[in-house]
Amino acid sequence: MNSIPEALQDLKRRINAGKAVVITQLILVIASAVVTLGFHQWTPGIILMAVMMAMYFVVSRPMSSSYNKAVAKANIRFGICPELDDYSYDFKGNMDKATFDEWKMLPSSDKKGGLFLRHGFSGTSKNITFTGNEATIANLVPQEGKRPARFFLSGTLLTAQGELAQDKGDWLFLREELLPEELLAPFIRDNGYIKAECPVAGFECWSQAPGNAFPADLAEKLSEFYTRNECLAAVRFCAKGAACLLHRRFYTGSGKASQRITEQQLRYNTLPETEGIWPIFKSWIRKQ
Repeated sequence: MNSIPEALQDLKRRINAGKAVVITQLILVIASAVVTLGFHQWTPGIILMAVMMAMYFVVSRPMSSSYNKAVAKANIRFGICPELDDYSYDFKGNMDKATFDEWKMLPSSDKKGGLFLRHGFSGTSKNITFTGNEATIANLVPQEGKRPARFFLSGTLLTAQGELAQDKGDWLFLREELLPEELLAPFIRDNGYIKAECPVAGFECWSQAPGNAFPADLAEKLSEFYTRNECLAAVRFCAKGAACLLHRRFYTGSGKASQRITEQQLRYNTLPETEGIWPIFKSWIRKQ
C-alpha cells in the first residue's frame, strides 16, 4: 500500500466482500423464517439460524475488525505520516517493555500487562526516526494494609531518535500530580533523577545531569505547546532523543465495514499534535 489509490482500492474490496457476507446472512435469516413459520419445520429452521450466527462470529466480526485495522493503517500512513520515509506499521505496537523502560520517562509494572500497545508506526525524516503507539501503562500502587491499587495511564506515546548535535543534558518533565507519590518517589530515586527548577508552568522537572540548564528556546516552545495541548503529560529529553506521552489522546477509532472511506478522510491528520511536538523533538536533536 504505497499510494492512496491503492489504499482506497483495498478498502473498496473489503467493503464489497463485507456486503456479500451480509447479503448471505440476510438470505439465511429469511430462509430460516420461511422454513420455520411457513412450513413449520423447526429443525431445519434452527440449523439455518445457527449457520447464520456462526457466519456472524466466524466471518463478519473478523472482517469488520480487519477493515477497521486497514482504515487505521492507511489513515496513519497518509494522514499522520505523509512526510516520513521508510514507513512501517504494526497493529500490536512497535516497542517492547524493555525499550520503553530505557526511556526512563514513566514507571510501568514488571508484571504481565505493564505495557500494552496498539497501532504502532514508525518512519524517518532527515536521519531522525519517529515512532508512535497508542499505549496503556499499568502500575500497582502500594497501600498500607491493603492490596495494591491499579493505576493506569493511557494515551499516545511518541518518540524521536537521532544522533544529538551536542550534549544538552538529561531531562524529565512530568505534569503536576500526574502520578501518585507512591509511584513517583521510587521511580525518581531508582533512576537517579535530581529535582531541577522547571521552566515550564504546570510541570515538575528532574535531571540526571543537573549542571546543565535546559535550553530556553525549547522551554518556550514546550510551554506554548502545552498551552494549546493540555493532553501533554510527560516529556523526556536525553542522549537517545526525545519522547512524550499525550494523556488520553488517541489517533484511531472504530468504523463500520459498510462505510466508504474517501481520499480526504485518509489524508486527515487525526493526531495534529505531531505538528507541534515533532519540531520540538527535532530542535532537541539537531540544535547546535
